[in-house]
Amino acid sequence: MDYQALHREILKIAPRNKNLMIDRMTPVDNGGSNLGIRVPVVKKFVSNFHQKEKPTFKEAVFLADECFKQKITEEIIFAIELTAKYKEARDVKFWNHATGWIKYLTNWENCDRLCGVILGKILLQNPELAVELEKWSKDKFYWRRRCAIVSFIVPLAFEGKNKLYGQSKFIKSCLGICARLGNDPNLYTQKAVGWPIREITKWGGRDLTFNWLVKNKNKLSGFVFHASLEKFSPKDKSSLKAL
Repeated sequence: MDYQALHREILKIAPRNKNLMIDRMTPVDNGGSNLGIRVPVVKKFVSNFHQKEKPTFKEAVFLADECFKQKITEEIIFAIELTAKYKEARDVKFWNHATGWIKYLTNWENCDRLCGVILGKILLQNPELAVELEKWSKDKFYWRRRCAIVSFIVPLAFEGKNKLYGQSKFIKSCLGICARLGNDPNLYTQKAVGWPIREITKWGGRDLTFNWLVKNKNKLSGFVFHASLEKFSPKDKSSLKAL
């Protein structure tokens, strides 16, 4: 199936009267647009498409490339979810191709899905790629800066669940990037900073994040600082807020 045929099929599942709340919850920029299709509906469409069309990985990536170029939120979700069905999408060889999609991102939904479903899983198996994320944190494009943080969430969750924070391969790089972006001019980049802090705290890294917040408080916006406190105990929250 070529892109135009795919686009026609996706339009068939779009609501006639778009819920305006979708544009409020997932506002787009960078030339993007929303069709108003709920994510579960898109994911079901992906599963049916994959079973019926049985595209090769190369064909799936070709379609994904075309979807990203159109900058339609639901079609980018389709692209990410379809590509993620293949083991090749978790291979380090796919990293450069997948990171090439970042320039087409238009909202937090697509950004976080790309990081969580593809980039984070590649990073987990290839910690040396953290060097690239450090470069992204200095990029002019704010969605790439957000990717520099959110791509760590999958590896951090894996290490936390497996009690590996004492020998973490990711925390040092991630926290360094968070400190650099703690007062970023873009709100969506700022919103990402508190996420790994909460993740590390949740999985037993309380001492790490507590000490990090004490050390870096003056580098963080008030929003980032308070968003980072969610997983601390009431006593810890009071201590940190009193700094």
